[in-house]
Amino acid sequence: MGFLRVSMSAAFGVSYDQARLALSDIVALPTHEFVTDDTSAADLPAGIESRQDITDAHLLAIASRQHLSFATLGDALCRRPWAGKLASNPFG
Repeated sequence: MGFLRVSMSAAFGVSYDQARLALSDIVALPTHEFVTDDTSAADLPAGIESRQDITDAHLLAIASRQHLSFATLGDALCRRPWAGKLASNPFG
């Protein structure tokens, strides 16, 4: 769902149908793996200061529990103290 939300943002500006098609293509890749969300609010990091950080913190918690890295284009997220070394911009 996050992929759809970000894809349809002003930064990328694709339609819902285009985003869904792109997501279908990604899911069809042989290297795609679904990661289960087995987190709770207790798994979110300390230090969150606004409601806008909840989604990022939630996704970081999932990545942390699954021992995954977290790629983002959000440089501001990478600088959040609670994002630690887990979040990184692959292009930055």
